[in-house]
Amino acid sequence: ANVCPTKAIKVRETDGKRVIWNTEFELIKCSACKEEFATAEQLAYLNKRVDVPLAAYGGDHLCTTCRSRRQVRHNDIAHG
Repeated sequence: ANVCPTKAIKVRETDGKRVIWNTEFELIKCSACKEEFATAEQLAYLNKRVDVPLAAYGGDHLCTTCRSRRQVRHNDIAHG
């Protein structure tokens, strides 16, 4: 949807839900910042696709920003 160049795929996010393809999905909040960022189905698909266990992020569901911040802190500690 966000990457659809013609904007043909419509997405609506309200009240903790994402509606796409006439289907409603519950949004998951980032464990760190509490912002809604993905659906459970999206996270399960990505986890399976990249084969990175959730434990790699401390068992947390992290948005892109918080995941990047955690990785930077981890690198600083490991190299610092």
